[in-house]
Amino acid sequence: MNQIRVGLFLLLVCSFISCSDNSDSIVGTWEGVDKFGNFQTLKFYEDLSAVFIIKTKTRQDTLKINYEIFEHKNPKWLNLYNFNRGFLKNKNLYCIYEIKNNVLRLDAEAGGLNNSDAVVRPKEFTSETVEYKRLE
Repeated sequence: MNQIRVGLFLLLVCSFISCSDNSDSIVGTWEGVDKFGNFQTLKFYEDLSAVFIIKTKTRQDTLKINYEIFEHKNPKWLNLYNFNRGFLKNKNLYCIYEIKNNVLRLDAEAGGLNNSDAVVRPKEFTSETVEYKRLE
């Protein structure tokens, strides 16, 4: 009888605090290494802002940017934009991504600021794909 009460209590608590599985959400901190050995950290926030940290052998750069997601696409689309300096200044990153087992696979190409420039978006995952592990 006590197990039933505990089960009902947990069910009630979960309904109030939203016990949903967040494993498919891009929100959080991700770390990966690109094919050139550059260490990258991506931090995605709920308000559609993000931080992109790139560490090369000679320098580190931290960029505050924004993102938008198109989850109805297959693979899912991700646009990273508002790069205000560095090699991505005045460009957007047009990406495809997937999340499985707390690993974010992301393939991206840089393009201009107009939506018509999104034609550079990869169609499939390639050797350019970076795998990021979820930290939080």
